[in-house]
Amino acid sequence: MREKTAILFDLDGTLVDAFEDIAAAVNAPLVARGRAPHSVSVVRGMVGSGIVELCRRAAPDLAGEEFDRYLADVREEYRRAPVSRAYVYEGVADLLARLCKLDLPLGVLSNKPHAATVDVVAELGLAKFFDIVQGEDPPRIPRKPDPSGALNVLAELRATHAIVVGDMVQDGALATALGAPFIGVLWSGAQRQELSMSHPIALCATAGEVYDSITRELGLPEPINNRTQST
Repeated sequence: MREKTAILFDLDGTLVDAFEDIAAAVNAPLVARGRAPHSVSVVRGMVGSGIVELCRRAAPDLAGEEFDRYLADVREEYRRAPVSRAYVYEGVADLLARLCKLDLPLGVLSNKPHAATVDVVAELGLAKFFDIVQGEDPPRIPRKPDPSGALNVLAELRATHAIVVGDMVQDGALATALGAPFIGVLWSGAQRQELSMSHPIALCATAGEVYDSITRELGLPEPINNRTQST
């Protein structure tokens, strides 16, 4: 089971807080059009279903070519500054380092566009921990909870099973579609009641709890000399 199980992490709200950068990209084209910007907390609630849906939620009255131009502007704004304010959540780097010591295949699967996903993971120093980093890239990698993208990622990792770690209902729905255990994380402000609907094996307030949940699910006691202090 251990050798065939990959750990699939969501990105935004799970590994990193990139919501200020996302809000800046969403808001700049709105302001340029004479519209009021959204708060970071409002934008955080819009995130999770890919950039097209994010832009529809941010500018619901735009349609046709006007919406397409707005979407293109948001893409360009975010491409220029994907990690101006983004940071890795507390304890995440330590969690990933500890999992790497257990030789578990690790992947990122995000609904963020693929190029931006790769950039954020690399620029925040997380790429060294992952065997694959994958963002939305239709048609091969559609956005979650469509399981076909995750199945392609698992095939590249030569894994037959997954544990899904994320902060969104889309992550829980992906786990359900894969028949995989789901670990929900709460440190980005995710709602416990909402994530509970996906029947997670654990809802975790810290990265250390995620580690414990993964090793417990796989029956992998941590070697004494691998134990590190959470940061």
